[in-house]
Amino acid sequence: MNEYVAKDIRNVALVGHGGSGKTTVTEAILYTSSATTRMGTVEAGNTVSDYAAEEHERQYSLSATLAQTEHNGTKINIIDTPGYTDFIGEAIGSLRAVDNAVVVINAQTGVEVGTELLWGYANDYGLPRLIAINACSREHANFDQAVDQAKDRFGTAAVVAQFPVNQGEGFNQIVDLLTMKAYTYESGGKGTSQVQDIPADSADIAAALREELVDTIVETDEALLEAYLEGGDLDENTLIDGLRNAVLQGDVVPMLAMDAAHNVGTDRLLDWVSQVLASPADIDDIEADVPDKDGEVVAIKADDSEPLCAYAFKTVSEEHVGDLSFVRVYSGSLGHNTDALNSRQSAQERIGASFFMVGKERTDAGHIHAGDIGALVKLKNTHTGDTLCDSSRPTLLRPVAWPTASIQLAVTPKTKGDEDKLASGLHRLHEEDPTFAHTVDGELGQTLISGQGELHIGVKVKQLKDRFSVEVETSEPRIPYRETIRKGSESHYRHKKQTGGRGQFGDVH
Repeated sequence: MNEYVAKDIRNVALVGHGGSGKTTVTEAILYTSSATTRMGTVEAGNTVSDYAAEEHERQYSLSATLAQTEHNGTKINIIDTPGYTDFIGEAIGSLRAVDNAVVVINAQTGVEVGTELLWGYANDYGLPRLIAINACSREHANFDQAVDQAKDRFGTAAVVAQFPVNQGEGFNQIVDLLTMKAYTYESGGKGTSQVQDIPADSADIAAALREELVDTIVETDEALLEAYLEGGDLDENTLIDGLRNAVLQGDVVPMLAMDAAHNVGTDRLLDWVSQVLASPADIDDIEADVPDKDGEVVAIKADDSEPLCAYAFKTVSEEHVGDLSFVRVYSGSLGHNTDALNSRQSAQERIGASFFMVGKERTDAGHIHAGDIGALVKLKNTHTGDTLCDSSRPTLLRPVAWPTASIQLAVTPKTKGDEDKLASGLHRLHEEDPTFAHTVDGELGQTLISGQGELHIGVKVKQLKDRFSVEVETSEPRIPYRETIRKGSESHYRHKKQTGGRGQFGDVH
């Protein structure tokens, strides 16, 4: 993979309710951009981002997965996130590390509770967004209904930028209101299209929706509005510039049409991501705390010449390899034999190998530049939420406000003598997923585990068996357990105080 500077990188999390098709969208993106040579399916268990055996069994995502590709001179870092709320921590951690979100909505089912919850988190981080209305080839797909629901839930910033010409079975044509062209896709999922004039029977719809899109864009910029009123229209380049500025400010959220399973509209989604969404160079300087100096902060700039500042947003423990730490580099660069300070742990790290990832497949990164995302192996002290920085400028990026647990159970190893293995496994699982926790009550002789729901706990119990060879029995705690109303409830996180400016990593109260 080529090396990219900050202005040519797009960091994007795919978020949405479970079953909206995020993993299939990832497959279509990777195939269309030639990062892979075939499209896998969730049903066949051969997708790039759902590669764990348990994900194959359950046929839905349990963890966030990084996949990196290139399109039209732009590097796109995609994080495919789980949609079920039991695994909300994976999505929250991913949103913390990116600059943009693509919100995937199923055209059959419309806006669902998981979509609303994740939209709230994207708001908290001030992320520019696109909405991809997926599965337009499904029976009973209703693009217009999904649009109406999005506008109702997310406000007038959500505006149609594409629409399907023939949704339902056989769907293969979209109209893009930016180019005012129709795109007709070949059968077979190749993702290639013929660019044509808009069909006559769709011309009036296109004209009305184009006017709505342009009106929404120009209303965000007085100079643009004046030029529009004087000239009656805007050329495509001026419109794209105005659209991009509006998207970066959160004033416009374009809604696109696609069907990832049949690879319809994926190429246009890639075009929109590269043309319209934010690069790390577009983001305001990030504020980081200076450890041991109360109230002092430092501005982190997306520039290789700056001292290193990177954030570990995900940790995966791999058998025979050790921990794989996924990092977003905010300033400076990471390469072989780089020395770094883990400011949260007050520990030194020596960076060995660094990788770019496409699912579980790795390629040697050489250097991970400012604004980019990659993976590091065999760090001794670094876990999810830690900051790696240059010792000459100690900085601490503000941590994620993880939701508190909603369920707690006691666990006992089935085999006597497995207590140490149980403790080690629980510790490793917590390092990977901070929304899963464990405590030991020595007086009552109980090990208590807590998480986001029964499904979340069930997955961790199975991982104890499969990965750490510890089988456990679960039971209600012997001591009374007052269930905590999670501070991360949907309403709380949607209505947390937003930080000033872009404020992407400011404190959230």
